[in-house]
Amino acid sequence: MGDDWPPPSRILHEWKHAGLRCAVCKSTVALCGYVMVPKSHPYHGKGYDNDNVDVSVHGGLTFSDGFRSGWWFGFDCAHSGDAISMEIPLFEESEVAKKLRAIRAPGIPGRMGERVWGIEDVVKETCLLAEQLAAAATRART
Repeated sequence: MGDDWPPPSRILHEWKHAGLRCAVCKSTVALCGYVMVPKSHPYHGKGYDNDNVDVSVHGGLTFSDGFRSGWWFGFDCAHSGDAISMEIPLFEESEVAKKLRAIRAPGIPGRMGERVWGIEDVVKETCLLAEQLAAAATRART
């Protein structure tokens, strides 16, 4: 188990939904949504690419890992069709990250997508993930 997740410097919004801890965080090129499941959850310890983790979220799950707080699942908003808001400060702005953001930003030639994911959009999608994870725990108990 690593240090606690998510790192405070990356958190843009934290809340509880469907009884699970949720967070929207910034990464190097996009916003990400995360939901933590407790040790008692049937998906605890499973990889994000495990066929038995039955959830549907934007772009699919792209993260799972264990930390002191619990097991986290996450997704990002840097997929085909996604653009990046240049107004949202992201994490660790390296020169490579700045170039990636520039080509993925809306209104810039060569951009990779049209859909800009704002914090509110990621909150909604993270809530959907939390609801699916909560439902999986309920199914496992019956």
